[in-house]
Amino acid sequence: MSAEDYDLLIPIEKTRARFRFNGPFLGQEVTWDAELLTLAAMNEQLGLAGKPVPEYSARSIDIGSEGPKGIELRVVLNVDEINETVIAKTMIMIRHYRFLSPGHHEFGRDDCK
Repeated sequence: MSAEDYDLLIPIEKTRARFRFNGPFLGQEVTWDAELLTLAAMNEQLGLAGKPVPEYSARSIDIGSEGPKGIELRVVLNVDEINETVIAKTMIMIRHYRFLSPGHHEFGRDDCK
């Protein structure tokens, strides 16, 4: 998988990437309008938004509504840095996740034993 598989919307930052890619969703091929964040960046965003920071302890997928540029997708991962490898693995995960549905989904909570 290479950068040719997605359209980068802004240069990759250490904690964030914005890109579009195609993949299946609810039985049809769609364009994902994706934002990929590290857990640290998500915690920072929550704090900057004036909300109490609960130390986001779970990786998550948020699937929003369909807009003119695709279906809104936010993925939060517990990684130190966003890079092309992390983007590629995220696209593979989304393309192969069989039970995606609109809304907020947490997975792999750090406090689960």
